[in-house]
Amino acid sequence: MFQSHQIGKGDKFGKHIQHETEKAKCDKQLFIHLTMNNKQKELNKILDTVVECCSFESDDDIITVSRDDVLGKSRKQNIVMARCMVALNIVSFGYSVSTCATFLHRTEHAVRDMIANAHSLLETSRAFRIANAEVTMKLKEE
Repeated sequence: MFQSHQIGKGDKFGKHIQHETEKAKCDKQLFIHLTMNNKQKELNKILDTVVECCSFESDDDIITVSRDDVLGKSRKQNIVMARCMVALNIVSFGYSVSTCATFLHRTEHAVRDMIANAHSLLETSRAFRIANAEVTMKLKEE
């Protein structure tokens, strides 16, 4: 593991170097974990807010849009609209298209198409505008 320095039985300096190096590695891994964790938390918050604003209970007590639906491969209109809204909000929050693509399990080209579709829906769909305004308001509050 530490080839440059042989640690003998009574070598306190060598043990100190080993301890400091292991501590630095742990600190670096912890920093990376915390950074990724905060990013993941924010992306999940955007997704949860969109799902909350786009879903409603039907007569049979079935919720129409869920996280799994948005992250899945469904082509239902409500779910596609919610997926477009997630992509639009992730990118508008300053994340890259590639980050959005990784999070949604899509290609970058598909995410660009979703964003273009979202802009089109903002112009033509009253329901999309209402839901997007609600999502934007809730995300800015937090």
